[in-house]
Amino acid sequence: MAKAIFGIELDTDGDVDLIGTGVTRLPANLNVGRDLNLNGTDVTTLPDNLTVGRDLFMDGTAISSLPENLTVGGDLYLNGTGVTTLPESLKVGGEIFGLKAGNAPAPSFNRNRGGSVLGRLSR
Repeated sequence: MAKAIFGIELDTDGDVDLIGTGVTRLPANLNVGRDLNLNGTDVTTLPDNLTVGRDLFMDGTAISSLPENLTVGGDLYLNGTGVTTLPESLKVGGEIFGLKAGNAPAPSFNRNRGGSVLGRLSR
Protein backbone atom coordinates (compact mmCIF):
# COMPACT_ATOMS: atom_id res chain seq x y z
CA MET A 1 0.00 0.00 0.00
CA ALA A 2 1.41 3.38 -1.01
CA LYS A 3 1.95 5.94 1.70
CA ALA A 4 1.90 9.70 1.46
CA ILE A 5 2.53 12.54 3.85
CA PHE A 6 -0.66 14.60 3.74
CA GLY A 7 -1.37 18.05 5.08
CA ILE A 8 -1.65 21.62 4.01
CA GLU A 9 1.83 22.57 5.19
CA LEU A 10 4.66 20.76 6.94
CA ASP A 11 7.45 22.80 8.48
CA THR A 12 10.33 21.28 10.44
CA ASP A 13 13.59 22.71 11.74
CA GLY A 14 15.43 19.38 11.56
CA ASP A 15 16.26 16.64 9.06
CA VAL A 16 13.66 14.54 7.25
CA ASP A 17 14.89 11.05 6.30
CA LEU A 18 12.31 9.05 4.33
CA ILE A 19 14.47 6.04 3.38
CA GLY A 20 12.54 2.82 3.95
CA THR A 21 9.27 4.55 4.88
CA GLY A 22 7.22 3.67 1.79
CA VAL A 23 6.25 7.33 1.33
CA THR A 24 5.36 8.12 -2.29
CA ARG A 25 4.30 11.79 -2.12
CA LEU A 26 5.27 14.90 -0.21
CA PRO A 27 2.89 17.63 1.02
CA ALA A 28 2.54 20.99 -0.66
CA ASN A 29 4.61 23.85 0.74
CA LEU A 30 7.03 21.52 2.54
CA ASN A 31 9.75 23.38 4.46
CA VAL A 32 12.65 21.31 5.82
CA GLY A 33 15.13 23.23 7.98
CA ARG A 34 18.07 20.91 7.39
CA ASP A 35 18.51 17.86 5.09
CA LEU A 36 15.79 16.06 3.12
CA ASN A 37 16.79 12.49 2.25
CA LEU A 38 14.70 10.78 -0.43
CA ASN A 39 17.44 8.38 -1.63
CA GLY A 40 15.94 5.19 -3.04
CA THR A 41 12.37 6.09 -2.07
CA ASP A 42 9.27 5.72 -4.25
CA VAL A 43 8.71 9.48 -4.38
CA THR A 44 8.21 10.46 -8.05
CA THR A 45 7.55 14.20 -7.84
CA LEU A 46 8.47 17.10 -5.60
CA PRO A 47 5.93 19.76 -4.61
CA ASP A 48 6.17 23.31 -5.92
CA ASN A 49 7.70 25.75 -3.44
CA LEU A 50 9.73 23.06 -1.65
CA THR A 51 12.38 24.59 0.61
CA VAL A 52 15.29 22.58 2.03
CA GLY A 53 17.67 24.43 4.37
CA ARG A 54 20.69 22.25 3.64
CA ASP A 55 21.11 19.24 1.31
CA LEU A 56 18.47 17.49 -0.83
CA PHE A 57 19.29 13.84 -1.56
CA MET A 58 17.30 12.25 -4.41
CA ASP A 59 19.73 9.56 -5.61
CA GLY A 60 18.04 6.52 -7.13
CA THR A 61 14.51 7.95 -7.23
CA ALA A 62 12.15 8.03 -10.23
CA ILE A 63 12.00 11.83 -10.08
CA SER A 64 12.41 13.19 -13.61
CA SER A 65 11.85 16.92 -13.15
CA LEU A 66 12.33 19.59 -10.52
CA PRO A 67 9.44 21.79 -9.38
CA GLU A 68 9.08 25.52 -9.72
CA ASN A 69 10.49 27.59 -6.87
CA LEU A 70 12.65 24.80 -5.43
CA THR A 71 15.12 26.23 -2.91
CA VAL A 72 18.04 24.16 -1.61
CA GLY A 73 20.40 25.91 0.80
CA GLY A 74 23.18 23.34 0.38
CA ASP A 75 23.88 20.65 -2.21
CA LEU A 76 21.44 18.96 -4.60
CA TYR A 77 22.06 15.26 -5.39
CA LEU A 78 20.46 13.96 -8.61
CA ASN A 79 22.47 10.77 -9.27
CA GLY A 80 20.29 8.03 -10.76
CA THR A 81 17.30 10.30 -11.41
CA GLY A 82 15.82 11.27 -14.76
CA VAL A 83 16.37 15.00 -14.22
CA THR A 84 17.90 16.59 -17.36
CA THR A 85 16.95 20.26 -17.01
CA LEU A 86 16.84 22.90 -14.28
CA PRO A 87 13.86 25.22 -13.79
CA GLU A 88 14.67 28.91 -14.06
CA SER A 89 13.32 29.51 -10.56
CA LEU A 90 15.71 26.97 -8.95
CA LYS A 91 17.88 28.29 -6.11
CA VAL A 92 20.83 26.19 -4.91
CA GLY A 93 23.36 27.48 -2.39
CA GLY A 94 25.88 24.67 -2.92
CA GLU A 95 26.69 22.24 -5.71
CA ILE A 96 24.49 20.15 -8.02
CA PHE A 97 25.68 16.57 -8.48
CA GLY A 98 24.65 14.06 -11.13
CA LEU A 99 22.64 16.17 -13.59
CA LYS A 100 22.41 14.19 -16.84
CA ALA A 101 22.31 15.75 -20.26
CA GLY A 102 20.69 12.59 -21.70
CA ASN A 103 19.04 13.28 -25.05
CA ALA A 104 18.23 16.85 -24.07
CA PRO A 105 20.57 19.78 -24.67
CA ALA A 106 23.05 20.35 -21.86
CA PRO A 107 21.19 22.44 -19.29
CA SER A 108 22.10 26.03 -18.76
CA PHE A 109 23.01 27.00 -15.24
CA ASN A 110 23.04 30.52 -13.94
CA ARG A 111 25.93 30.78 -11.50
CA ASN A 112 23.95 33.52 -9.74
CA ARG A 113 21.87 30.70 -8.29
CA GLY A 114 24.70 30.25 -5.84
CA GLY A 115 26.60 27.12 -6.79
CA SER A 116 27.82 25.12 -9.74
CA VAL A 117 26.85 22.02 -11.65
CA LEU A 118 29.15 19.02 -11.19
CA GLY A 119 28.86 16.02 -13.48
CA ARG A 120 26.22 17.69 -15.59
CA LEU A 121 27.31 15.79 -18.69
CA SER A 122 27.38 12.36 -17.06
CA ARG A 123 25.42 9.77 -19.00
